Amino acid sequence: MQQQAQPITFKMHIVGMYFHPKGQAGLAIGSRVLLQRDSCNPYDNNAIRVVHAETQVMIGFVAKNMAKEIAPKIDSGAYAFEPAVVTCVENNDAGIVFRLLPAVSKDNGGNVATMSQAMCA
Repeated sequence: MQQQAQPITFKMHIVGMYFHPKGQAGLAIGSRVLLQRDSCNPYDNNAIRVVHAETQVMIGFVAKNMAKEIAPKIDSGAYAFEPAVVTCVENNDAGIVFRLLPAVSKDNGGNVATMSQAMCA
């Protein structure tokens, strides 16, 4: 019998916020943010964007070393992102907590992702 995958919890600081000041507007403790794969990023093919859930404005990225661990889990279809919650906010810095959830299986055995991946243009 195969063991079912368990949710994985991550705590991290958003990187690159300095470059996305518009994304910081309205960001507060308890705010929801979304994580989106950015596999076409020219600097990091494991990149994961962090965007404000209400405004859809980009805030920054998941740190490169963490994205390298997370991206393959998302890309394989085994896990999906759960909306993240902001835990602290200071000048050009914010911490978040988020979980990767095991993908939900359809009756036909396919995977259903809760967050769509960014598509290459």
